[in-house]
Amino acid sequence: EPEPEPEPEPVEEIVASFTTPLVPGQDRNVNIHLAADYIDGHVVEPGASYSLNHGIGPRTRARGFVENGYIDADGELISVVGGGVSQMGTTFLNVAWFAGIQIDEFRQHTIYFERYPMCREATLAWDLLDVVITNDSPHPITIITDHSSESVTVSFVSVPWAEVDSWTGSPYNWIGESFRVDCGRTITYPDGTTSSESYSWRYDETG
Repeated sequence: EPEPEPEPEPVEEIVASFTTPLVPGQDRNVNIHLAADYIDGHVVEPGASYSLNHGIGPRTRARGFVENGYIDADGELISVVGGGVSQMGTTFLNVAWFAGIQIDEFRQHTIYFERYPMCREATLAWDLLDVVITNDSPHPITIITDHSSESVTVSFVSVPWAEVDSWTGSPYNWIGESFRVDCGRTITYPDGTTSSESYSWRYDETG
């Protein structure tokens, strides 16, 4: 009898990619480019969790980071080494979101910035605010980053796993400049099962 045909090896490809804009020439771009370089090539094995904060590592001058504005817990703009890195939080969150990967932790900004998708965005603060994912697919994920003077991109390279239907509602419940907005996604897995999640967030104002 002829030998059965071997199962083809699953082919890796870019399963999700997300780009956020930069304004050329700003100091914050140094920090964002550096953060992207630090996570480029990291691999998240099946079942493993990945912390974006720890992937980027400490934001110190010794590691090349520079001072830039950062919005503290009181909504005040202060200058810190590594300011601006939170843009990587939004970029990374959205890749995981559209790849259909489990999102364990993220926190939106208190101020809405129009360069980010409403509700589906995240800030970072060392040891305080993080974006954490768990690779709940059976395939390793390789994090690939790219950047220019005008944008930063994060991509996940893996075997296609889940399909994602994403939605964002309209702002509501306005109080002065403050408003609430909801967002969510439905993930469809290869076996046909689905899971849905939604998030609600109130912004104090628009930046």
